[in-house]
Amino acid sequence: MARRACARIPHHITAFFIPRVESTPLKAGSTGAGLVVDPPAKVCVTMDGKEASVFGETAVLAAKYVGGSDLKYEVFEPLPQARGYATSAAVALGIAFSAAVFKGIPVSKAVEAAHRAEVEARTGLGDVVAIAQGGYGVAVRLQAGGPGEAVVDYIPPPKSLLILACDFGSMTTEELLSAYTERVRREAERSMKRLINEMTFEAFVEEAQRFSVESGLAKSLMGEKGIEVVKNVPGLVGFYVKKKLLITIVEEDQVYDASQYLKDNGLNPKLLEISGGGPRVGWV
Repeated sequence: MARRACARIPHHITAFFIPRVESTPLKAGSTGAGLVVDPPAKVCVTMDGKEASVFGETAVLAAKYVGGSDLKYEVFEPLPQARGYATSAAVALGIAFSAAVFKGIPVSKAVEAAHRAEVEARTGLGDVVAIAQGGYGVAVRLQAGGPGEAVVDYIPPPKSLLILACDFGSMTTEELLSAYTERVRREAERSMKRLINEMTFEAFVEEAQRFSVESGLAKSLMGEKGIEVVKNVPGLVGFYVKKKLLITIVEEDQVYDASQYLKDNGLNPKLLEISGGGPRVGWV
């Protein structure tokens, strides 16, 4: 039986970010912070899989730039697209990593291919480097750009926390950027300034929630009543919104009560874990 080159790639849910749009894809990106989460996307190079074109423009470009357009892939993506989970980045990295392993190409070239693909397809700016350069806990993008340009640090999370994500609908990255106002930028810069000074998980959670409320994004998504409902989630450590996605961070021992509470208030929570492993690639 032929061996397969496979990659398991976590997802990334940004809490706040400051975009840097450049004409050169490898210089474009964003600073900001977000949670790296599981379940991961899984991609393998197979003999009887599908062309990268089946999985969207970002995947096609990632395969092209890593030299894997001639390969076939098996992709399992457990999370929905255009919600804020960075699924395009996860799949692009999965394709680029698995192709790189299969062809003996340096992993750095795979990260470069995935970031370039994301920027050119307009599906993301900083998710690839946030996931690829460690992919653990809270990813803090201290300097924008692709690999070689970006600087990313990571804050480890407490063991006793889980995430309940509630989906309010879809929004593309282009739509997100078009709604990025000066108020949003100002509040994101304020949050980044504090986080850089403190670099603790507690500071991240506090700033993620403050940013979502003070920028007006939480109110736009849920309304004032919705915010009050979320503040009363059992075991709540903090919350934030990304696109049309609500992220609640809760104590592990109260996750059942928190889930039931959200369901009782008309929401459909999805259980996620904060990633502690980052991307995993190799032969199987």
